[in-house]
Amino acid sequence: METVKQNARLRRILSFLVPVAFCTAFIFALFFGMLYAFDVFPFSDRTMSQYDLLAQIVPYAEHLFDVAKGEASLFYSTRVGGGMDVFGTLVYCLLSPFTFLFFLFGEGNVYYAASVILPVKLACIAAAAVVLIRVRFPEMHVLLTIPVALLYAFCGYMFVSNTYINWMDLLIYMPLGVLAFGHMRRTGRVRWFALVIAACIYTCFSLTCFSMFISYPVFAAYGFLAVDKTERRNYLFKMSLAYFCGVVAALPVMVPALLAFLRSGRSGGIFSFLSSEIGVSPYLSKFSYIFSDSLFVLLVLVYFVKTRFRTKESRFLGVAGLFIMLPVLVDECCMLMNMGYYLSYSLRFGFLNAVYELYIACLVLEKVRFDGRTRFLSAAEGELSPAVLSAPLYADDPSGVQKTYGMPAPKGKDATRAAGEEGKKEGGHAAAKALEKKLRRAYLAEGGLAVLLAALALFGVAVVYEVYCVVRGLDGVDLGFWGGLSSWVDSVRDLSTGFSSSFAHSLGGLGAIAVLFFVVALVAVPAMFFHKFRLVRLKFIYPCLAVVLFAQVCFYGSQLVCGNLFNPVRYQEYNSLYERFAAEAEEEHSRVKDYGAYLSDNQPLITDSSSYSLFSSVADRGNYAANLVFGYGFNGVNALKSRGGTVFGDCLLGYKYYFFQTENGASLEREYLKKAAQEEHFAMYENTLVFPSAFTVSSSGMSVTPEYDFYFKNMQYLYEFLGGEGEVFTTFAISPSDVSYVNVTDEETGETVRTVFVKVRIRESGDASFYSELPLDKGIRYYTSTISDSRDISSVKTYTYHDADPGRYYYMYLYSTDEDYELTAEEVIEKCSVKFITVDTLRSLSQKLWERAQTYTVENSLLSTSYRASVTAGEGEYLFLNSVAVRGMKAYVNGKEVGLIDNGLNMILVPLSAGENEVEIVYTSAYPLYGGVTVLFSAAALAAVAFVLKKKENWVRAIEKPVAVLSVGLAAAVVAVFMVVPTVAFLVKLLGLVL
Repeated sequence: METVKQNARLRRILSFLVPVAFCTAFIFALFFGMLYAFDVFPFSDRTMSQYDLLAQIVPYAEHLFDVAKGEASLFYSTRVGGGMDVFGTLVYCLLSPFTFLFFLFGEGNVYYAASVILPVKLACIAAAAVVLIRVRFPEMHVLLTIPVALLYAFCGYMFVSNTYINWMDLLIYMPLGVLAFGHMRRTGRVRWFALVIAACIYTCFSLTCFSMFISYPVFAAYGFLAVDKTERRNYLFKMSLAYFCGVVAALPVMVPALLAFLRSGRSGGIFSFLSSEIGVSPYLSKFSYIFSDSLFVLLVLVYFVKTRFRTKESRFLGVAGLFIMLPVLVDECCMLMNMGYYLSYSLRFGFLNAVYELYIACLVLEKVRFDGRTRFLSAAEGELSPAVLSAPLYADDPSGVQKTYGMPAPKGKDATRAAGEEGKKEGGHAAAKALEKKLRRAYLAEGGLAVLLAALALFGVAVVYEVYCVVRGLDGVDLGFWGGLSSWVDSVRDLSTGFSSSFAHSLGGLGAIAVLFFVVALVAVPAMFFHKFRLVRLKFIYPCLAVVLFAQVCFYGSQLVCGNLFNPVRYQEYNSLYERFAAEAEEEHSRVKDYGAYLSDNQPLITDSSSYSLFSSVADRGNYAANLVFGYGFNGVNALKSRGGTVFGDCLLGYKYYFFQTENGASLEREYLKKAAQEEHFAMYENTLVFPSAFTVSSSGMSVTPEYDFYFKNMQYLYEFLGGEGEVFTTFAISPSDVSYVNVTDEETGETVRTVFVKVRIRESGDASFYSELPLDKGIRYYTSTISDSRDISSVKTYTYHDADPGRYYYMYLYSTDEDYELTAEEVIEKCSVKFITVDTLRSLSQKLWERAQTYTVENSLLSTSYRASVTAGEGEYLFLNSVAVRGMKAYVNGKEVGLIDNGLNMILVPLSAGENEVEIVYTSAYPLYGGVTVLFSAAALAAVAFVLKKKENWVRAIEKPVAVLSVGLAAAVVAVFMVVPTVAFLVKLLGLVL
């Protein structure tokens, strides 16, 4: 008996280990095969760190090496955004059990880690799916477990989340969450379910917290659709308790992270995105990732067709699917939940529909068996005569004819002998011959259908290969017959970054994915039909479907690798250039401008230099002020880029060095630039006009507005604040010969619009701007490229300085949308002009500021950063530093705390005393304090819950009903606010679009 138990235990262990081992081996073989095919690390210097992985996760992981060297404090960096608190980004990007793998690669090499971490995470995702299947669906055959686990690992959400690599952890936790929920239902214990909720919050507080607006109503609905009325109150209490404990356990990261989020430039009014327009393109992107889960989608449909919502479980799953899919199908729901507006990211909560589809797929496949008779064989055997069925066994087949299922029937003499002498007398020989004929027909029929499936599978693999060739743009591939398919899928090449990178960064590619969905359906649907009607045994169906599914997985694996390719030669050359002369820089705290955005926005954290650029989903909005005033590049509310802007802005922000791409013979020849170094692809230039990073000023009235529309007023205010005299702008009139009329076709309406065409002549080096005093109440608009990009004249554009070479022209088109007003060329000549901030003006101002320049040092401890300076000041003077005055920063002058002076650039401005001043500006992040306090609160709250549950059963009974009622009310309110309201807004806009 003990041996039997041991064998059963061993088989159970192997039922876990075998599929996990196979999935892991397959993923690593596929992944490293693709790394070799695309010449990626560890086979070369090319990396897979791209997009958010390169812009956010890798740089802030590198930041921790600076902390270890004492060059930065844990939650603050002087190198990005003019100095910023990085706590929010660290907890948003790096809270993962896999983070330590980044640091195994060493300083400066973190971006190579993706080549290892991605397959590790994929293997863990597949393993989590295996655990769910073997525990919840133990009867599912191991050969079905393997492809299901691989399909889950390469699900659509993986492509949405892979560049934000810690989001992939949610796919690991979801199957465990399903098991934990089942454990809570069976035992009434909430600890494991609460633990999974807490783990998800630690992984990404934003996604998880907002996803609760979906999951909480789903589990509340479970209480009404799948729980007996007598147990409902207790279930709702336990479910709410699990959420409470999970949230409380995660408060140490959730509270400070949420506070950082609320301070970020990304936050906004909760209903501010409901008025956004709707369009077709985002839906095509989203459907790419839905259809990429091809077999899962088909099995979900099969499940609901099969059950027809007749069971409690199917009715619950139907409602759950509605709640889960709403944020995907109705953008307004996702935007409201996530307070974001990227429509292509409406699969942010895709980890919920991924596990939802996985669970339903397992429900369908659980009952599928590899053994069993087909209808053909059953019909053949059913016509056997009693004589044959009772015939004696023959020597070569002790099991008998009726027990030889799946084996060829006895033929000739063997069949006669099998019937026996007695059988001969009663026609046994004829019965055996008939049996042989019937079985032969049965095998031919089954074999024919199996061959049909195999042909469809080969056809599917050929189509997958053709799609692969098209999206990769492979040359020399001529498949003739597939030309029509190529033209259909070829539309993916029109994507700005190609199919692979777009698909790997949640930007879609429906043309290719729809083809792959069709391929899987072409094999899966007949296979389902054949199996349902017992026409073909599963052992013939499985290889055909497996071939197509594994081909699909291989296709996705290739896109994951080639879609994230990045060549770090730019970093390597940058470091070589910067190290060549940065050590000799006169201005220790100068910054580097990435002139054409050739480096990542966060390159300072990787390349040991400083910039005002940043990329962070939770960067403090105070870091954005200077970039908005000077009109630098930015990406919504996530990123600030050093490209663009003005010469004036470069000088004030301390951009002493320009990093410039020199490919195709391009150069950056300006009279104020001095070429410092050259590599194969890039060059470094020195800006000779740069202002010092710290100096004294005589005024505290920096009356600038951090919006680009106020550019002309802002520049004058800044010029005077810095000590400039007179007008900062030199004005030139527009020549009548440079103004004419042009009829232009509106690309959106097709109407012809009469515009005033202005050739703007660049007369001076520096910052050139088109200036307008045209009436603001006449609906005057302007554009520089296409009429569809026109803007209101009140926000008239300033030309970027790096295009402002003397002797060149730029072009402006102006028109009025007011039918009662006609804009004339004469009015444009009279009321418009060209304004310049010349190089001579900036050089003169720079010389004055260097006369008042101050030196300072930066000191770091683990949790704080200090700026220290010794300043000799006159009466009523102030110390100005071109670093951001981060909230929580304190200033001390001669040991006495003084208040930092608010200003439009949000930079450090400190009042001084006449004479000698020892100045210290200290920034200590408050977020660790918030976290520490919440640790104590969480521990006390969880201890109190445990005490009440174990010792105060009467208290539990007393609060069970009100908690259950409140949980229902909360779920209803969440559904109303976050699902019904945005869905109605969507339907209203959709109706307006149709009408």
